[in-house]
Amino acid sequence: MLFFCVVRLFVGLSGVVLSQGANIDEAIIAKAKNGEWIPLPNDSEDMVKFVKSTALRTDSYTYEQLDDFCQKENSHLVSIHSEEEEDFLLDVEVDEKLSSGDLAG
Repeated sequence: MLFFCVVRLFVGLSGVVLSQGANIDEAIIAKAKNGEWIPLPNDSEDMVKFVKSTALRTDSYTYEQLDDFCQKENSHLVSIHSEEEEDFLLDVEVDEKLSSGDLAG
């Protein structure tokens, strides 16, 4: 199982401007597989990290455990606010699994 942590960037302070279309290319998949932060589509402040549940080193976990893990990454467990965000996260998850052979095609 994958879960997602999300962090909000302070764009005004950092001077970083991120924009990412809903196009999921090989670079996005590579970042997701490496556990790197990737920008949500059409959002200049929120980034998401895909985390495999094995990072918790347990077979069962609660919402609180998942959120605690994210907080240790200076982030929070993701909450989805639009259909576009949900589609993006699901598409990246499926593409990542297909490219790694974790999902039957």
